[in-house]
Amino acid sequence: MEISWIGHSSFLIKTSLGRRILMDPFSCPYIDSLNDISIITISHNHFDHNYIPKALENSIILNTLETYEDETIRIDAIKTFHDNINGHKRGDNIVFVINCDNVRIAHLGDLGHNLNTETIKSLFNIDVLCIPVGGNFTIDGKVASNLCKDISPKIIIPMHYNPVAIPSKIGGVDKFILNMGNGKKHPYESINIEEYKASSNAVTLLSPLSLKPIDF
Repeated sequence: MEISWIGHSSFLIKTSLGRRILMDPFSCPYIDSLNDISIITISHNHFDHNYIPKALENSIILNTLETYEDETIRIDAIKTFHDNINGHKRGDNIVFVINCDNVRIAHLGDLGHNLNTETIKSLFNIDVLCIPVGGNFTIDGKVASNLCKDISPKIIIPMHYNPVAIPSKIGGVDKFILNMGNGKKHPYESINIEEYKASSNAVTLLSPLSLKPIDF
């Protein structure tokens, strides 16, 4: 299984059987170039997380709390909030847990609060945790680091942060790395989960595909 960070909160997962799962898509040339996507997950209906180009309109769209399952993939949905006041400011948020190829991937969407004990227990044996760290609209680096230590996944991929040195309403990844005490810059936009060697809470920084030139 291969997982790529497109940018913002968007990821592309390629399974061992060649199926592709797109998570939290936003408008960019890379996503516009995609086709043959089996499943699209949408954590919440904000424009930078629910963009569906015309070529992908026939994909299976998951944006509710229903569990999806077929012969090779199971995706569970957990209700959370986009803020720390039970969604009264920014609404609900869905955490998706993908089970495929004997790998468990948790995508926390635009999580805006700490998780309770019951929800943390449901995130058991997570291999890859995609977690927002930029603050303001989501949890920040300190809250995110504490949550990672509670969940204790093998691999952590930070998302929803500002990856470039220009002013932004969301922060960078530095605060998160400082609180985690580790962080490894991966040389590519993708990692092969089966080949990647990690034991626990290994922070892996991917380069965003959305900043890579597209050769049409």
